[in-house]
Amino acid sequence: MNLMGKILTFFILIMSIGFLILSVMVGVSHRAWKQAATENKQKAALAQTLLNDARNSSSEIERLLANERVSRQQQLQQLFSELAIERQNRDNKEKELARQLVIATEQLEILKNTESRIAQQDSDIEKLKQDNKGLIDEIAQKRTQIVALTNDINNRLAELEILEKRTADLSDEVATWIRIGTQKGFDTNTLTATIPPKVEAIVVEVKDEFFVIEIGTDDGLRQGHTLDIYRGKKFIGKAVVRTSDHSSSVLEIDPGYLQTAVRKGDHVTTKL
Repeated sequence: MNLMGKILTFFILIMSIGFLILSVMVGVSHRAWKQAATENKQKAALAQTLLNDARNSSSEIERLLANERVSRQQQLQQLFSELAIERQNRDNKEKELARQLVIATEQLEILKNTESRIAQQDSDIEKLKQDNKGLIDEIAQKRTQIVALTNDINNRLAELEILEKRTADLSDEVATWIRIGTQKGFDTNTLTATIPPKVEAIVVEVKDEFFVIEIGTDDGLRQGHTLDIYRGKKFIGKAVVRTSDHSSSVLEIDPGYLQTAVRKGDHVTTKL
């Protein structure tokens, strides 16, 4: 018997007792007092017995209800526990599904990139094949050029051998002229002492007919060298080195060539 059946049984028992008491009261009004009293006592005893049985049954029902509540509470707790476990399992599965989805997305992207690289590599391979064909043709052309260059080198080597022989002859001739010059009192710098080296400089200071440039003996300048003065492409004049140290020189303007006054920043050279 389930809980609802027990409750209905108890309710029917209470209603039966009520109807019994009501029937007793109705019977009293129609019977003799003594007989009615005896019957009433019997009925009261019976009613008391029934009431006691009902109380005992009610206690039993309450005990059963309490046990049922405890059982239902335990079942509910177990169900809540199982529900929490199922929710945890669901959350874990959702997380795992999200992780697998991310992995699948990444793998799909990698696959797309791989396919793109493969397509690019196929294109590169095709291009390399074309370039290779061009290189083969170029190698054949270069081989022809190498053969021609080898022949040219051989010809140049032959010419070099002739030039080396001429250089040796000229060296012997120069040595002879040096020996003769030494005997006559000349040194090797006598004819070139007045020829300035190829230099370029900027006028850094001007005073009267003199000016200063920042190159000197380290650059090959010597006293007596003559340099040209320009302003842009315009010829200004000439100047002669009067003094020179290792990093600067003082030049005197030659008035015979002077076109206009020398200024700071003018260009001094022997190249033009």
